[in-house]
Amino acid sequence: MNNPRESTNLGADDAFTRFRGPLTILAIVLIGLCIWYVYTAMKDRYTVKPEKIFNAIFDDNFSDVKDFKGGGEISAHDDKWIYFKKTGEAELKDKHSFNGDDRAEVARRWFVQLPELGPEIEGLKPEQRKYLKIRSKVDSRTDHIRRQWYLFNWRTDEHFYREWGY
Repeated sequence: MNNPRESTNLGADDAFTRFRGPLTILAIVLIGLCIWYVYTAMKDRYTVKPEKIFNAIFDDNFSDVKDFKGGGEISAHDDKWIYFKKTGEAELKDKHSFNGDDRAEVARRWFVQLPELGPEIEGLKPEQRKYLKIRSKVDSRTDHIRRQWYLFNWRTDEHFYREWGY
């Protein structure tokens, strides 16, 4: 006599055999989508976009700046910077909150060590120290700590901005 359990197992084996091909294709598609997401969408999220930083921080028109550079990294912590030339001081969007007491010399030394800028930048040379103006900000919340520097050399019209934190 036929065992009801054997007939149930036969049905499961038949279903697995019938759907093995479509399930394999579905698994390959899902793995491909995960790889695409990691290498495109996530890469875009963790890439520094200097022009986007400029537009988020300053009220000035981006087309008014020259010699624009930027870089940094976004990972467990952020460390982003930009450099540009523009006549006159740039207008910070929330300048009232830039009331920190950081020293311009500390910021100058940090920018000098950047390989993309280095000590050859006119506005960072030691003899230019007296022309540097700094605005700094510390945003300390329970979920993050973020510091910002805006360094401006009014003699050379060079602007330096750095934002970093966790």
